Amino acid sequence: MTEVGMCPATIIADFMNPSGDAVRAAVEVSLRAGATAASTWTLHIPALGGLAAAAKWLNSSGMRTGCVEAAANWANTDQAAAQQEGRQMAEAAAALEAPLIMA
Repeated sequence: MTEVGMCPATIIADFMNPSGDAVRAAVEVSLRAGATAASTWTLHIPALGGLAAAAKWLNSSGMRTGCVEAAANWANTDQAAAQQEGRQMAEAAAALEAPLIMA
């Protein structure tokens, strides 16, 4: 069987400014529905207590990060901010062992 992935952001009411509880609930519901990989949004990582805490929690939950995504600054800001966001996405992908970065 093919692995089932989920973008938990799609089931978070305020996905642009979620609470940690909302992110955790979305991942847990995704797991119960059979997903084993998630699209992890970098803007949700602070709600989970930062990158190290997010990586630890996701790993302990059984949810693998299939991709890191939701870059937006490349289209809406100056080059320095876009480069900073790119570095943040790369750091998140490395810490979460994600094989893909998607915008």
